[in-house]
Amino acid sequence: MPVRPVQFEQDAQPLQLSPDEELEVKRRMEVLRKLLDEGKKATYKIDLFLVGKRSLWQPVKGIVSFWESGRRFHGGGDVKVYICPARRLGRSDCESLIPDYSRVSNQLYCPKCQSAWKEKEVIGEVLANSTPRNWAVLILKYFQKMDHDADIYLKYSADHLQSTSMLEQVKQMHGDQLNRLRSRRELAIYPLANIIKDVSAGADLLSRFSAFLTS
Repeated sequence: MPVRPVQFEQDAQPLQLSPDEELEVKRRMEVLRKLLDEGKKATYKIDLFLVGKRSLWQPVKGIVSFWESGRRFHGGGDVKVYICPARRLGRSDCESLIPDYSRVSNQLYCPKCQSAWKEKEVIGEVLANSTPRNWAVLILKYFQKMDHDADIYLKYSADHLQSTSMLEQVKQMHGDQLNRLRSRRELAIYPLANIIKDVSAGADLLSRFSAFLTS
């Protein structure tokens, strides 16, 4: 099995939406609210798994993965989503999501930049060592990439990994150690329906994601 690269994120920079972007978020939330009223569930899931001593302000190590919800009906029904590696490889600025259905043989095609990538080149996970506030910034970044159409899953283990390099070694071992940690986890979910409700009441996304990660 090819080992895909794991993207390391530096401490996230604060995101500030312009007034026009804020209005677009509100518009998008209203569209999604109507779809949810019709029984539509979120298209994506953002899965954040934190490892180590939990803190309101100290950095904590973790890994983010991305999924399409319920597209298949085995193995939990979720399908992995990847990140275009063009920016990491210096080919372009593209960091778009690559859905699993774009897979042909051992290649995945980015729908935005139209590039073909080997499976071992695409990014399946993002690692970081960040404060809860900056984890919220990172979650917001990918929530926007998913067109504001995702549930947020927080999985937390009190076990400790000494370094992000160890996390990468975990991935190279096909996730056996990480899976053991995930079996001893706390789980919280911030579903899209609740996100829309909170934003509709006037809250901004970054503050809500920060509150979710520290509650």
